[in-house]
Amino acid sequence: MRLYAIAAGLAAVTWMLPARALPELPFDTTNQSPLIQIYGLPGLGAPYVLAPGQSRVDFHFEAANHFVGKSTATESLFLDGETHRTTLKIYRGFSGGREIGIEIPYVGHGGGFMDSFIEGWHDFFGLPQYGRDRMPTDQLLYQYQRNGVDSIYFARTTAGMGDVRLVVGLPFTARAETAVRFSLKLPTGDSQKLLGSGATDAALWFSTRCARCTGALSWYGGSGILWMGESDVLRNQQRQVVAFGSLGLHWQALSRLTLGVQLDGHTPFYRDSALASLADSSAQLVLGGIWRPSQRYAWELAITEDIAVDTAPDVVVRIGLRSWF
Repeated sequence: MRLYAIAAGLAAVTWMLPARALPELPFDTTNQSPLIQIYGLPGLGAPYVLAPGQSRVDFHFEAANHFVGKSTATESLFLDGETHRTTLKIYRGFSGGREIGIEIPYVGHGGGFMDSFIEGWHDFFGLPQYGRDRMPTDQLLYQYQRNGVDSIYFARTTAGMGDVRLVVGLPFTARAETAVRFSLKLPTGDSQKLLGSGATDAALWFSTRCARCTGALSWYGGSGILWMGESDVLRNQQRQVVAFGSLGLHWQALSRLTLGVQLDGHTPFYRDSALASLADSSAQLVLGGIWRPSQRYAWELAITEDIAVDTAPDVVVRIGLRSWF
């Protein structure tokens, strides 16, 4: 009984601690399409850098469900499966306003588990299935044909380390509302298994937040440029430069609960194609919440939907834990 009483007391103390010592972070989401997640497209990141000696560790899991079946006279693309991505991110603040981090992903492609739920969701709300309900559930097949020849044919469940990313952040001004970051993505993942691109990518971007928002609502955003090396995947169609950006709104619903809506977008990653999944700009809507039981921990739950159809996964479910120390 004493142990239960002590545990209850600690929980009560944790609950009473102020929960918003730092601005809430944006949802650290990116496009998890199997043909895009191989590149070094970064999430927006915090609008501030960590103080010298301060560290943050993030642990996130994302399940992205794909279904695309489109063709033209010369091309056909079929994506049916799920990408699961588990990422460990470690950041630390240093003197001079520098922040250095490393992001280590573990990526898997398979049939997944969300097909039946998504089909039921579409039926319940009267949404179109686009042929999803006529295909076997929880299967894996990624196939892209050009002029009758397979450029991609992937039908075997696989998992392994993805491409590791190194990140450096600096404050843009003396105030804490804007930060600039540079990342370098290394080719540590197997490109033949769509765990990486087989090339080194670099990105430069900024993130900012409302400096004068003192009420329950606060906006944030940012944008940047991604430079990509020559990928092993669709090399002849790959673009070298992509622009990206995010814009979001946070609402402090409760003292420890923040709800948010965020729009992510980027320009096309591929050219010489009439298919939206390859040659159109992408737009994703993110809805979610961040719960802080204390100053040191934050739980995150978010769902992403492709509002520019076929340019990103149908649905992405994301859950994460962030800790400061």
